[in-house]
Amino acid sequence: MAADPMTEDGRESAASAALRDSRTSRGISLEQVTRDIHISKRFLAALEAGDYADLPADAYVTGFIRSYADYLELDPEPLIDHYRSQRATSAAAEEPPGRSRSPLVAVLALALLVFAAGIAALVRWVIQPAAAERTVERPAAAPPAPFVMAGETVIRVLEVGTVVQVPIDDRRYDVLLVRYDDGLVIRYGDDEAPLAVGGERLLDLDGDSRTDLRVLFNSVDRSGDPIRVNLTLQRGTAGEQAPPAPVGSGRASG
Repeated sequence: MAADPMTEDGRESAASAALRDSRTSRGISLEQVTRDIHISKRFLAALEAGDYADLPADAYVTGFIRSYADYLELDPEPLIDHYRSQRATSAAAEEPPGRSRSPLVAVLALALLVFAAGIAALVRWVIQPAAAERTVERPAAAPPAPFVMAGETVIRVLEVGTVVQVPIDDRRYDVLLVRYDDGLVIRYGDDEAPLAVGGERLLDLDGDSRTDLRVLFNSVDRSGDPIRVNLTLQRGTAGEQAPPAPVGSGRASG
């Protein structure tokens, strides 16, 4: 793995500089990164410039940073910490300074508080029983960013729902961590396969009857949501035969 250019002495612009310098040192264009990890060029440019105002919600941005850092073989955690610190500092700086209030403003504010308390009491004793029957819908959580497998063997903790992208020749093949019941269910192409803790699965992704990816299920962390699994992902050995797929052959992602 390449050395991480981010240091404690350079935190002022280290997140954006680390991404930009690592990419340019490898001679990779933003267009190539967009094609490889499916993140908009506009968002990639904003990350490299530290222009966080041009980026979507935090959940998406942290996923973008993690995926981009993995692609460049950087440690994503310091970059994400720096991004969160910068966003918090920016939000605090945008708060307007306190203003002195005249007595009239104070009286009006007190009247509004009394009125609000009366409305709250009305809701509590009259409207609340009917409102309690409604179902409050929560916004759906952002999907985890895809993980692009860059090396021959990778040991990684991934969230259930993550798509693992495996480059083969000039195409990428998707392996989706679908769900966790009594074991992990993975999907590749039209096929689904269960995998128990301690087990392994040999996957033929391009339909040539040879193993393209070996998946070893090391452990599972069910303490949070989403569930996280520890996997060893290893490229298949040339000539190694893969078992027949449960349904059909794998297909490449677009």
